[in-house]
Amino acid sequence: MKISNNIMEACTTLFYLNDLNIYVVTEKDSIVLSFEHNRLPHFLSVMQKENFVKLWEEAARQRRQCYLYRNELGLSYLAELFEKEISGTIMMVHGPFLDQTPDFGQMALFNSNKKIVMREFLGGLKLLSRSKIQSMANMIYCSPLLQHVDLYTFDEHQSYTNPPIAADKFKLLNQSDEAYDNLIALRYKLQREIMFAISQGNREKGEWFFNEIVKFTDFSERIPNQPVRVMKNLCIIFNTLFRIAAEKGGVPPFFLHHISEKFAIKIEQVNHLDALVKLLVAMYSEYCELVKHHQLSGYSLLVQKAVNFLKIHYMQPLNLEKISRCCFVHPAHLSRQFKKETGATLTDFLNKLRIDEAKKNLRVEALSIELIAENLGFNDASYFSRVFKKETGMSPTKYRNLQ
Repeated sequence: MKISNNIMEACTTLFYLNDLNIYVVTEKDSIVLSFEHNRLPHFLSVMQKENFVKLWEEAARQRRQCYLYRNELGLSYLAELFEKEISGTIMMVHGPFLDQTPDFGQMALFNSNKKIVMREFLGGLKLLSRSKIQSMANMIYCSPLLQHVDLYTFDEHQSYTNPPIAADKFKLLNQSDEAYDNLIALRYKLQREIMFAISQGNREKGEWFFNEIVKFTDFSERIPNQPVRVMKNLCIIFNTLFRIAAEKGGVPPFFLHHISEKFAIKIEQVNHLDALVKLLVAMYSEYCELVKHHQLSGYSLLVQKAVNFLKIHYMQPLNLEKISRCCFVHPAHLSRQFKKETGATLTDFLNKLRIDEAKKNLRVEALSIELIAENLGFNDASYFSRVFKKETGMSPTKYRNLQ
């Protein structure tokens, strides 16, 4: 089958640029052109052919610009469909490569000899970050436009201009790079915007955040060939930034400490790029929800202090005197001011916090009603049931049964 010069030139160029295997495949699953950098173990050839079939099926099912496919062994392929070729529709496939740390637990599928071959093969594959894969996809999309150009070579001694003197060269090398400076400025601008969004509890801006800020904060050059570690570092950075932004949004330090610790542990537990990306999105959403739940900017400092105290100590036995002592004011003044600003009494506000927690316990834990009431600071289970029914319209038992 005849391949156009453009496709031939594109494959050659991309092969030398990316150092990845390239295959040109027809709809009948036959490879009409191949460039191989990493020799595929012979026992994987059938699996690779099946992978190409799946890529074709996906392309036929929904027309997209580019396809990224990861098989059951964690080997990834990047493919582009070209329809207006002399030989009909063809697909250019790049890979295999890795987009996350290989799972050597999969090696249990192979016998001892094949395990050795597979470990060596996986060790020779490129481990690519999401940003690099996206850049490759952009390049592949434009590849049919690539043409062979004449290359004229000359060196310093052939230059007809007067070379700059040493001092001038030193000055040139020390000048700032405007493009790089602009990129850094853009990173910080996006960082400020996303922190402001979190401080406002603006969860809707999350999709924008994922599409923009991750694209401009790829630090893969700092730790080459370790995209998982790079993504973990990025998650750690954003966990800190989100915490600072949420604090500006009025979230008490007590709650910030717990959510920050929770995500710090999760970041180190996760070892796959896709899961880390999902975790980053979850972090954004949770910090926004935390701000919306704890936003106190409209209240006076006294009421803010009382609310924060109740949110932290609501599981303990509390009364007006104890709360007012912690706020350093007279009980009557605190009671009046709290009702004036929030529209609720301190007791009503405290009971709502307790009932919200009780709902969670009733949904997921097999604790008795009496123990839940005791854990939430109620004097007896009967009083707890009356308060619960007042807040929800049903008894704790009925609420649990409905779940």
